[in-house]
Amino acid sequence: MAELKPTKQPDHPKTHPLVVLPADEFIAGFVKFLRDHAIVGIAIGFTIGFQAQALVKQLNLSIFDPIFQLIFGTSITNNGNVVHIGSRVARFQWGGLLYALLDFAFVLLIVYLIVKVLKLDRFDKQIKKGEQHVHELKR
Repeated sequence: MAELKPTKQPDHPKTHPLVVLPADEFIAGFVKFLRDHAIVGIAIGFTIGFQAQALVKQLNLSIFDPIFQLIFGTSITNNGNVVHIGSRVARFQWGGLLYALLDFAFVLLIVYLIVKVLKLDRFDKQIKKGEQHVHELKR
């Protein structure tokens, strides 16, 4: 039978499996990650969209809701119809739905105008042209 020999233990203590990069390498890698995945653009788009939604909501409350109050005699969100069938009653809140649709439409309009005025759509076209050039080089 073969004899088992003891294995030599390493002289250094066990290290954690997490690789620690020097600070400058870590920062460079992080910046590359942000650029490659367009994280900054996504964050900016999210922020602009969020603020545009807040702006449109205030626009609806300050301008359109008072106009609807003059026309219908009540706030747009309070408009609805009541249907009675026997002893059952159902209220259809079409005003709230109309308010949400106006809110959605105006948010889309504001984001579209921001993209066109700031010419943000050109960045996307430049990226696509660059990607196309890279694909052509690989062929």
